[in-house]
Amino acid sequence: MSSILHQDDAALWLLMKQGKEDAFEAIYRKYVGDLLHYGERMGMGEDVLKDLIQDLFVEIWRSRERIAETDSAKFYLFKALRYKMIRHNQQAMSALPLNGEWIPSEESVESRILTEEQEYLTARHLHEAIGKLPKRQQEIIHLRFFQGFSNQEIASLMNLQYQSATNLIHRSLQRIRQYFREPMLPFFLLAFLWF
Repeated sequence: MSSILHQDDAALWLLMKQGKEDAFEAIYRKYVGDLLHYGERMGMGEDVLKDLIQDLFVEIWRSRERIAETDSAKFYLFKALRYKMIRHNQQAMSALPLNGEWIPSEESVESRILTEEQEYLTARHLHEAIGKLPKRQQEIIHLRFFQGFSNQEIASLMNLQYQSATNLIHRSLQRIRQYFREPMLPFFLLAFLWF
């Protein structure tokens, strides 16, 4: 265990993913205090916070083979705990009856944060899908949707017939849609919240 303690986050994370319990324990011991402090500063009750942190580490251990590698376990853990706290607060708020005295007139801060996080996840997933395309399809998607070129301009730029360019765009979009239809693990999404 003493040699494990001197590993950096990336190495500890990799060892934990490989099933090394001492690496998992080292990550826990290294960051549990910081996580508790962070949660308390965000106004979470101590008992609820401890439960959320325990759930977080249980999920990490159970999903260790599927979660992404990271250079910063601390950053990953803080983002994951933040997500868990927001979800907890949303569930607690939805359980409260509205008696007419308090009716939310605006979207809550937590809802906005979750919406922004979902948009970020979708954008990240789209970026990954585009990255899995062959280079020529990546190029045509970039030209069409990120640079705003018309199909005719793309055909001219890539030295293609108009119909060939249109077909290539269509096939590229089909592959991206196919990627989005692949089942995603809920924890996989959590692992990529801000990486």
